[in-house]
Amino acid sequence: MLKIIAFIQIALFCFSISATTQLNKGRSAIKSFYSEIPFEFIKDKIIIEAQVNGRKGRFIFDTGAPCIIFKDSSKMAYPKLQDLHVRDANNNRQLTEIVNLEQVQLGGVEFVNIPAIYSEPFPMPFSCFNVDGYIGSNVMRFGAFKVDWKRQVLIIADSYKDFNLTKKQGMKLLVSKVQSSPYISIKLNEKFTETLLIDTGSDDFYSLSNKHLKYFQSKGYLKDKVCYKSTGSSSHGMGGIDQSSQGSSIISINTLEIAGANFKNIAIRTTNSSSRIGTELLTKGDFVLDYRHKRFFFEPSDSDRSFQEKSFGVDLVVKNDTFRVGGVWQGTAADSLGIKVGDIVVDIDTFGLTSKPQCEAFFKLSDYTKDKISITLYYRKEEEKKIRHVRLNRITFD
Repeated sequence: MLKIIAFIQIALFCFSISATTQLNKGRSAIKSFYSEIPFEFIKDKIIIEAQVNGRKGRFIFDTGAPCIIFKDSSKMAYPKLQDLHVRDANNNRQLTEIVNLEQVQLGGVEFVNIPAIYSEPFPMPFSCFNVDGYIGSNVMRFGAFKVDWKRQVLIIADSYKDFNLTKKQGMKLLVSKVQSSPYISIKLNEKFTETLLIDTGSDDFYSLSNKHLKYFQSKGYLKDKVCYKSTGSSSHGMGGIDQSSQGSSIISINTLEIAGANFKNIAIRTTNSSSRIGTELLTKGDFVLDYRHKRFFFEPSDSDRSFQEKSFGVDLVVKNDTFRVGGVWQGTAADSLGIKVGDIVVDIDTFGLTSKPQCEAFFKLSDYTKDKISITLYYRKEEEKKIRHVRLNRITFD
């Protein structure tokens, strides 16, 4: 996902896949391995070079997804294993193929006969990353990995022991049977626990599913912690924009404990998909994820142990090659001043939203807004040519 500070979120690929589908096939060519792979960190996405059937490409490293190959980037045929209907995180459903990748090479490590989703390229804004697909958990499940943020190196190995760690330093990791998605349990407000996805393809700090929020509230938790609500969306998935009318909330949480590390004074956003943690949290420390031995390790290195969602009261989406209002947070100036879902956004201050190439605007908007306490939003109604403008302050959580 992209940060809410940039108004736009990209939904993770925790696909809904039939239990009869088996993506956990194949093997590693060698049992003992260690390799370091340089990566680019672009808008909270870890992008690595990998080799598929002898052909090099750029791939997003995403533990919330299985391996994915985009059709327009491949100049070769892949043996088809089956057709499959999948749902993305926004519950958008589409028919796709599962194909066999005879060889996937990451650094000096080779994996053979790995199933992958064979898909049309995902729509804007995913296309801005200019990648050939995704390297997912069903190929990483043969060992362990560490993301070295300072050196920008992804290290893959056959065991957490290669990182000089002991079993007691970590916590239990759950691995799904279908595509090896990794899950851990965290503790909230020192009272209750939640099991959630570790998703390196998401820009979230921590997103709580609306379903889990309702359950916790039925048990008497978090009832008085909702700060803002929205009936719209800012989430893009494989099949497009989240069309759900369920909306989301921003809630405050006093404490969050993950693998023995504590974070305080948190304001997070709920989601219509499954709960997860993403790179916003993972970049705050060193972490190791070991699929084979089912252990997760996290050592905070960032002294800032707090987090609050950043928003000016509106969320943006990309629709029909235009930036539009996807969500409006109730009780904010954006709500009271008459901004509506579907309004076309013309500019933010003097950023030049519509004069820049769309991908350039998409990548630069977050840097432009990150230190601002207020913005002027220029917009128009779908049926009008008149451009309106409003001044919006960054929302607070007092």
